Amino acid sequence: MAKIKSYSGKIPKRILDHYVLYKLDGELIIREISGFTTKELLHSAKYANCRKNASEFGRVSRACKGIRVALAGVLPKKNLAVVNALTKHMRSLLVYDTEHVRGERTLATALAQPEGLRLWKGYSFNPMTAVRFQYTVEDHQLKLSNITLPEEVSWVGFRVHAVGYNWDTLEGKLHSGGWHFEQQVNAGLSYGLPKVEAEYHNILYVLELQFLRKKKEPFYPFERKRKGFGWWSIGSCLLSVVCCLLSVFCYLFSVIGFLLSVFCWLLTKDYSLITNHYSLQKKMPFLT
Repeated sequence: MAKIKSYSGKIPKRILDHYVLYKLDGELIIREISGFTTKELLHSAKYANCRKNASEFGRVSRACKGIRVALAGVLPKKNLAVVNALTKHMRSLLVYDTEHVRGERTLATALAQPEGLRLWKGYSFNPMTAVRFQYTVEDHQLKLSNITLPEEVSWVGFRVHAVGYNWDTLEGKLHSGGWHFEQQVNAGLSYGLPKVEAEYHNILYVLELQFLRKKKEPFYPFERKRKGFGWWSIGSCLLSVVCCLLSVFCYLFSVIGFLLSVFCWLLTKDYSLITNHYSLQKKMPFLT
C-alpha cells in the first residue's frame, strides 16, 4: 500500500488487474489487489482450514437453532445476544471432540466427554443475567441454594423445562413444569423435574426465572427502569404538543388566505355586486 502525493486528471479505480485506487481520509491510496475467488475458496489448499472452520460452524449453528426452536416458548424471539452467545459457547466445546479430525467434529461427540459436558452444564441462555445460584440434581429433584437476586426484585417465578433432544436430526420436544412463585429464596428451593418420553436419550433440563411484581392476586413481569426514560417521555409529549399547535396555526392561516382570496375576487367584479349589500349579506352572511 502506498500514498499518491500528486496527480492530475480523472482517477481510475484500477490499474490493469493488479492495483486498485481509492480515497482514505482525504488521501489517494494505491494498493495491490488481494483476496480470493469462490473457486479458490472451494478448492485451493491455501483455504483448507477456512473450509473446515466453515463446515464446523455450520453444524454448530444448525444444532443451536434446533435447541432454540425447541425452547421457542421460553427464550426471547429475535434476540441476537442470545443467538450469538449460545453459538459462541457451543463452538468452543468442539475442542473436546477428540474422535474426529478438524472439520468433522460434532457437538454430540464433544458433549459425550466429561469436560465438554461439565462446561455445558450451568450455561445461562441470557448473557446479561444478574442471577447467581448453586444447584444439585438428586432423586429427580432440582435443588437450588445460595440464590443471589437484584436488590429491587422481591418476587421470582421458577419453572423447570425438559427438552428431549436428538443430535442426529437436530430436533427436540419441550416438556414444561408448572410455575412456582417465591418471595423468600434464602432458605433454598426444590422442584421436581418434568417427565420425558423414553425415546429420547439426551435430555436438556432448563430452569426459567422470571422477575415478578404482585398486584393483589395476579403476578406481572417486573420491568426495570431505564435511565433517561422519564426525560424521553417528557420530551416526546412536548414535541407532540408543539406539532399540534403548528398544525392549528397552519389551518388558521389557510382559512385566512381563503377569505382574502374571496374578498379580492369580489373586488374585481362589477360595482353593483358589492354595492348591493343586502343581497350579498343574504348569500354570504360572513361578509358584513
